[in-house]
Amino acid sequence: MEQWRLFVQIADLGSLSLTATVRDVAQPALSRQLAALEKACGGRLFERGARGVRLNEVGQRLYPQVVAWLAQADELLLEARGESRMASGQVRFGVLASISPQLVTEVFKTVREKFPRIQLQISSGLSGMLAEGIGNGTLDLALLSTNTRDYRSQEIPIGSVPHVLVGAPGDVITRAKTVTFSQLDNLPLLVPGGRYALHGLLLHWAHRKKISLNVVAECDALDLQKQLIRTAGVYAIMAISAVRSDVEKGFLQAAEIVSPALQRNLVLRVSSAKPLTPACREVLRIVEQSAIGLLKADAKPAVRSKI
Repeated sequence: MEQWRLFVQIADLGSLSLTATVRDVAQPALSRQLAALEKACGGRLFERGARGVRLNEVGQRLYPQVVAWLAQADELLLEARGESRMASGQVRFGVLASISPQLVTEVFKTVREKFPRIQLQISSGLSGMLAEGIGNGTLDLALLSTNTRDYRSQEIPIGSVPHVLVGAPGDVITRAKTVTFSQLDNLPLLVPGGRYALHGLLLHWAHRKKISLNVVAECDALDLQKQLIRTAGVYAIMAISAVRSDVEKGFLQAAEIVSPALQRNLVLRVSSAKPLTPACREVLRIVEQSAIGLLKADAKPAVRSKI
């Protein structure tokens, strides 16, 4: 088990010398431990380079399984010691970038106050990245968006948030309270890279309304999207929660899209890669309560379901 803990620590730090310093051991001794583990596995787990080490293909496949196994082992040890009443351990939590700052602050403060032995590992990104993390087990739970109301068994629905067309201050189109979907015809649009959450829905309604979607650039970074909207004459379609603060400060304009209305359904998704630990259950409950509270101004409540 200690060899696998070493494997995870080296992968996280990306350096044998730094790992040796953290562990307060000589680097040659640490290298011998890693060599013994790799020999037992029948091959290397890391690629060595001038700037450190990184997991090779085999190591990348093993990493999430090892992390999950070690977490279960820690929980088992605590239970054997009669200490499992207080939830503890690491919880890997992913959150949609457009709503992460406020939500993460509240979740972090609540977890730290009520469960000081829980360690949060927080990731922020687009829904596709978060869904992938849930699928491959590198995330335990994630708040993300989906365009379907057919909720999975491992999901808790949070609510639906309207989408808006976002433009620069003074823009004529987004100055109105609402904008019809047909008005998107040939507007220069900025979208996230790859198959983003709204991709299929936009194509469906563009075909129905017989309009052309003019995607001029792809950008995954929310702050860069906002900067380009302000300065480059482009538009973007976002959840209102992503730009509410910017609109209130006059940095951006936003008009709700109607005919049809485009809704982003927010869900809490849980990984099925391993059973939920007590720590994961507590964080799940806190995230659900915090998300519902913070999105109350924007979201239509969803039908509750429990995991």
